[in-house]
Amino acid sequence: MRKFSPLQLTPISKFGLNSAIFLLGACLFNTGSAQAAGWTLNPGTAGYLCNLNDLLCFNPAAPVDSPVLVDKFVTLLDRSTTVNVNTDVMEFSLDTSDPNTPWHLTLDFNPNRGINLDDNGFLKYKITITDPTKYFDQVKLANTSTITNGLYTLATSFWDPTYTTQIITTILNNPPSPDGISVSSLNAQTLYVREDWNVQAGSNGVVDNIQNTFGAP
Repeated sequence: MRKFSPLQLTPISKFGLNSAIFLLGACLFNTGSAQAAGWTLNPGTAGYLCNLNDLLCFNPAAPVDSPVLVDKFVTLLDRSTTVNVNTDVMEFSLDTSDPNTPWHLTLDFNPNRGINLDDNGFLKYKITITDPTKYFDQVKLANTSTITNGLYTLATSFWDPTYTTQIITTILNNPPSPDGISVSSLNAQTLYVREDWNVQAGSNGVVDNIQNTFGAP
């Protein structure tokens, strides 16, 4: 499906794009490295895919880490019952054309959400950096939507590991455009994320996906 491309920021020179591409190739194509069962290579992208009905990659009772993508991995933790586990998918990819926030987490709705009905839900996951010298510095929330009357809200929030204390939230309303926030003050190597969507009755369109993109200096 077509994905929304977040607005580009000034590249961070110390990201080391060539090194990232080299490491990515080693990560994806080194057949000797172990991969988390259930996470599969995502066709047409540099990354992985989880079908949300597969307990080998999304099992709230026993969370499964994804394969490491250069130096990051994701763990799906919980969801609302409104997530369609039979068709919705989670995509974890690296987009080297987005140097500031190249790690993309996309909840891809199949079929699209909304269609003039009340529709809401959430997904929880954590994303972790394996390099002990790095920390997350920024996140962008984006989506693909055809809704034009503003009757929907998307939100990304960051929590403590028990999801009892909310730390930072960013909200995206119509029109669909990226909203970036800084998380550098957290000095976090693991971010505990919650994505929420609320599409109200009477909306004149649909939401295709919710995408969060992450960066670390």
